[in-house]
Amino acid sequence: MTLSKYEQTIAYSRIYGLYVALCWLTGFYFFVLRLTLDSVVCFACILLTPVLLYGFAKRFRETRSGGVLTFGQALLLIFMTCAHASLLTAVGVWVYFSFLDAGSFVSLMETSLNALDTEIFEKAYGMPKTEAMQMVSAFSELRPIDITFGYLLDSLFASVFVSVVVALFVKKTGVPDGYAV
Repeated sequence: MTLSKYEQTIAYSRIYGLYVALCWLTGFYFFVLRLTLDSVVCFACILLTPVLLYGFAKRFRETRSGGVLTFGQALLLIFMTCAHASLLTAVGVWVYFSFLDAGSFVSLMETSLNALDTEIFEKAYGMPKTEAMQMVSAFSELRPIDITFGYLLDSLFASVFVSVVVALFVKKTGVPDGYAV
């Protein structure tokens, strides 16, 4: 991969990362603000991510890469797209927990836990309900930057796996369009 091809790949990953981040932030804000159909939108955003990544990589392959994209190039494009999306989404998560939350997320978790019957909870999750309440209490003591870094690391870790799978589907080897054999 030449330097100009690398720079082009990184530039497009920034643009594509913005769109993926908007998708992720939509799901996040629907969930934390408890807007109508919050869980449906969150689930749709999660399922939409690999589809978006595949579409972006395929568009890049066809329009910018001459119809050929090796596994390494596809992996670089998709992972960097996810990395840029993770950074942008982390900023959105930090803004929420720093300025907008005021403890409502923790109270949502506490309300959800209190609404469940103790026996049903312990059977479903395999842990005492008091232990779950302690975890919520520990979460409430985290600073917004701690939550943000936790989110960022989790999303980057998940991005590695998603990138490998999507890159396997989008790669296409051969002679680039416009080159004679």
